[in-house]
Amino acid sequence: MSQTQVSDVDPSSRAVASGAGPTSTSDAAPTADRPTRRRVIDTAFVVVTVGLCAAATVVSGAPAASTVGVVAMLPAALVDLHERRLPDRLVAAAALAVMVVVVVGATSGAATTPTHLVAGSALLAGPLLLVHLASPASMGFGDVKAAVVLGAAVGAVDPVGSLLALTLAAAVGAGAGLVARRRTVAFGPALVVGSAAALLVTRSVIA
Repeated sequence: MSQTQVSDVDPSSRAVASGAGPTSTSDAAPTADRPTRRRVIDTAFVVVTVGLCAAATVVSGAPAASTVGVVAMLPAALVDLHERRLPDRLVAAAALAVMVVVVVGATSGAATTPTHLVAGSALLAGPLLLVHLASPASMGFGDVKAAVVLGAAVGAVDPVGSLLALTLAAAVGAGAGLVARRRTVAFGPALVVGSAAALLVTRSVIA
């Protein structure tokens, strides 16, 4: 994604050099507010995602592999939200969490159909892979890898739900862009929220 270049010259030095004098306290206020705004955004994102997963468990009976898979992607999505990257180690950790829950569930009699996991991954990650191949600047490969994990999580409920997750993620991403007035936004968080919402509504929509 494109990044706006920022000069490494201190704003106050530019003001002094131009004869305008040092920056005022009010000019520095927006910068001081950034950490607070970031905490608010992070908290809202986590609360919404966890809330949707909890509701999916209680209302829709979503399996543990589904909710764990989505929640485990939160750390990677938080990084993407601010740095526009999805760290491989965090995505891999989420994938490992899903596999562990699936294995534990199989040994305890709550087995998840492997083909559902694979199909869910393919349906969610496949379209993103095509977009990435056509325009790498528009869709990073990290989003594709994240979609593999989230697709498996949603596929544990129903593979077709991955298409719903993709639709919801696109809507969330578009809405975030409109609110932030940006042409590009991090898609990882949108994928997580879309997948969490899909866990909640997939069974009722498909049924």
